[in-house]
Amino acid sequence: MKTTDLNKILDTLYSKHWMWELYPKDLKKSITLLDFFKKELPHIAIDSWNERFDWGGIFINGIAISQNQVLTPPCKIEFFEPKLPLSEMTKLYPPFIPEQHILFEDKDLLIVFKPAGLPSKPAKEQNKFSLYNSLEQYLGRKLHMPSRLDAGTAGVIIVSKSSRTNVALQKMFERHTIHKFYLLEISGSILNSSFTVNKPIGRDPRHPILRRIAPEGLGKPAITNFTKVYETERGNTILQAEPLTGRTHQIRVHSASEGYPLVGDPFYAGEESDSLHLLSYKLNITHPFTNKELNIVVPENLLPAWLDPKRLILGI
Repeated sequence: MKTTDLNKILDTLYSKHWMWELYPKDLKKSITLLDFFKKELPHIAIDSWNERFDWGGIFINGIAISQNQVLTPPCKIEFFEPKLPLSEMTKLYPPFIPEQHILFEDKDLLIVFKPAGLPSKPAKEQNKFSLYNSLEQYLGRKLHMPSRLDAGTAGVIIVSKSSRTNVALQKMFERHTIHKFYLLEISGSILNSSFTVNKPIGRDPRHPILRRIAPEGLGKPAITNFTKVYETERGNTILQAEPLTGRTHQIRVHSASEGYPLVGDPFYAGEESDSLHLLSYKLNITHPFTNKELNIVVPENLLPAWLDPKRLILGI
């Protein structure tokens, strides 16, 4: 597995993470959070802080803070500072368009296409843009998301419209009766037409966002089946991946561990590209209440440019 360049990871993140730990001895007098930020971050315009509180990314002791307050040490303060002006940050997140992106809907379930670059749920660095927020606005009420996709991964994701449905889906995920298939691009060609990676995955101490193949006795079990689909005109390979477990970055870590990092994956030393070449392509599920078989596939008009629809195997 190639060495990850931590600088590349930091370059891809939308924000810079600040963190301070305050103790009673550090403060000679009472101070507000806003006064603290003015002192510690003088490069930030004072009149922008109300907008920043609304944007999100401010925490005290791990709790999201949306307005100014008096600090009470001991406490840990975190701030995810956007790398661009907030007016520019809003342009980074693609919209969810119900007319295009809803693939299936009934009174219990939503199965939708998540655009690449849109977080599945509100992220620590901002709480404005996510698939979850878009779907709540679409439905006009709360919902449940029993699984999610990485922000950079596009494709099919299933959503529960009620607690009853969410409980049923959670049990189905635990029993591995929901089958998800992904397509990915790796650099170069491979000899094997199929292979399975059975390696535990754990956190990588180098960075909170990273995962790695865990040392023996550590990590969580993780299994992924890979199948070769076709070779591209430029000599790369399109693979299908079926994860049998649901670990963070599982496909990316397992593929890279075999010497096949994904194109566009700076986290695991992949070939440079303007996007992560990973797509949640198909979902097979038996409806928990109607027993109807649902086989939901990303339609051709939503396929990314790195995939050739004419070369995809039917029924993959």
